[in-house]
Amino acid sequence: MPSLAAVTASNASWKPAYIPVCVFVGGTSGIGEGIVQAVGRHTAGKAHIFLVGRNASAAQRILDALPASEGAVREFVECDLSLVASAKKVAADILARQGRVNLLVLTAGAISLESTITSEGLEKSMAVWYYSRWAFVDGLLPGLKAAQARGEDARVLSMLNAGKGKAFDVSDLGLKNPLAAVKGLGDLRETGAAVATYQDLLVQVRVLPPSSTGTYMPQGYAARHPTLTFIHSAPGPVNTPLYSVSTSAEVRAAGDAIHKATAAEAKTIQECGEHQLYAILNAPAGVSRTGPNGDDIGLESIEAKEGDVETLWVHTEGVIHGL
Repeated sequence: MPSLAAVTASNASWKPAYIPVCVFVGGTSGIGEGIVQAVGRHTAGKAHIFLVGRNASAAQRILDALPASEGAVREFVECDLSLVASAKKVAADILARQGRVNLLVLTAGAISLESTITSEGLEKSMAVWYYSRWAFVDGLLPGLKAAQARGEDARVLSMLNAGKGKAFDVSDLGLKNPLAAVKGLGDLRETGAAVATYQDLLVQVRVLPPSSTGTYMPQGYAARHPTLTFIHSAPGPVNTPLYSVSTSAEVRAAGDAIHKATAAEAKTIQECGEHQLYAILNAPAGVSRTGPNGDDIGLESIEAKEGDVETLWVHTEGVIHGL
């Protein structure tokens, strides 16, 4: 497990000869903010940074604190991530203006005990945690490929809970039933484990060794674009406002308890940002899963059946392209 000093030194060695285009979906607070700060530090501000979310004032505070660099783009892009159409539009706008994307970092999420169906017919939490993330990868894929064609970094990180997934029900891929039945954080944690598997499959990790060699094979994005880098990360305990901003008193109270229980090991968002940037910059082409310190945790224990992987892909592609 690399130390904070080791990952910081490694990140400091990142000296791209170009100005990287970095898109942060959910970068206006928490871990996303920490990664933005790390990118700003290690590029001395020489990066085009797009913060996608809904909190304009928070985004401006973060952008204003980055090192100044002539010609660097600093932009907040408003987006309602509970609506896939909004995510698709923002991705298309960024692609049209920049033409290339070097880093796509997906950290958006919220915790709620209330289940709401959006105007698009999706469960709101799933729209934020999964469908909109998928839409950004899908929409910015041409930009990632364009960056790679120029000999530049082309990397995607989706952060949730790598290695903590569970099997899912193919008859309810939108998870409407379990989310509607949530009565407390225990239920939400169980459903969240299924979403963690979805994130494994978003970056497209294969479930079981399908060949006589016993090697793990990527599906979906990593299989279709094996020279790009796709990562699902687990940040571990981090001192973020994820729980404290919830409208649920139960969630806020649980967050207080969790923060107290993990105080000795929890990272600050700045520390976590360094470890997550290390994961982004050091993962090889193809698919990886990384842990709290940014190190590889392997592809074992992916909780899905072989046929279910393609079923989820077809379902998600249909949802995204149908909106």
